[in-house]
Formats: sequence, structure tokens, C-alpha cells
Amino acid sequence: MTAYAPEVDRAAGRLDDQLFIACGLAWGAGLLHAVAALGHVHGYVPFTVSLALVAAVQFGWGVALYRRPGRHVLLAGAGLSVAVAGLWIASRTSGLPIGPAPWVGKPVGAIESVATADEIALALLALSQLRPRRTGRAARGFRAMGTALTLYLILLSSLLLMPGPAHGGVKGSLAGVPRAGFQFLCHPG
Repeated sequence: MTAYAPEVDRAAGRLDDQLFIACGLAWGAGLLHAVAALGHVHGYVPFTVSLALVAAVQFGWGVALYRRPGRHVLLAGAGLSVAVAGLWIASRTSGLPIGPAPWVGKPVGAIESVATADEIALALLALSQLRPRRTGRAARGFRAMGTALTLYLILLSSLLLMPGPAHGGVKGSLAGVPRAGFQFLCHPG
């Protein structure tokens, strides 16, 4: 086993739980981007296509990581995640040079914010898999805390995909999220 492939457990010959979590983050972000693409379907077509392509690449990266975890796959996922998160941050602050309102920042939404958090966590998790695993108490505690945070993000991503309270879905803090998840598909108007 090499230092950059701690994802394989020598004794059990199975994938590290952290890589399953990375797959979950990629698929969660991909689903959120697919929902965002549907939200842009009647708007600026290049944004719709871009969001759909990002979703497809994130799904594909999760599958590639699951099937053949390795240094190049981890680096590609980390790079993609950082690039998409950076583009989103730019679109919300200074705006993008293209689109219906060039150089005008867009408002921050819940779905995009959680997808970006998924991507940042995914990049950190992928990069951490490239380092040799430390076994000390502090390292185990840090990994446990990171695992809890990333599982929370996956859960939050899943909750955002549920129909809103008018459809028997989540109540409470997500009740005010406009067109949350598949609610847009049920009532696009």
C-alpha cells in the first residue's frame, strides 16, 4: 500500500468510510445542482446547461471514486469542488461576466449554499485522504469530528431535496426555503 492510498483497509480489503462519505458529498452536491438546473430551465440557458453538467460530473466522480479510488481521482474531485465553489462565491459577490445581469452578484440561496459547503468539505476530505493516516488520539478525534460534520452536510442536502411543508414534508427552519428540492417539480409556478 502506498502513502497516498489510505482508502484501502489492509486487513479487510475494503474502502475507507471516509471515501464513502466523499461519494455521498459528491452525489448530494450533484443532486442539488440538478435541482438548481431545473430552477434555471426557463432562464439563462448556459446557466442551466452548466449546472446540469456540474451535476453529471459530480455523479460521475462519485462513481469513479467508489470504483477506483486513487490519487488522480481524489485530486480531480478536490480540484473540481474548489473550482465550482469558487465560481459560486464569485457569482454571489462580484457577479459573473456573462448572463442576464453581468457583474451583478446574485442572492445567496439555501440549496446553493449547502451544495457549496458539500464541495468544500469534499475537497478537504479528498485532500486528507492523500496524506498518510495519523493514529494518535487527536487525529482520531479530528477525523470523528470531520465525519460528523460531513454526515450532517449529507443529511442537510437530503432534507433540502424533500418537498416543502405544503406537501407534507419538512417543517421548521426549511419551511421558508423557496422552491426547496422537488417542490419546484410539483408546482413550478
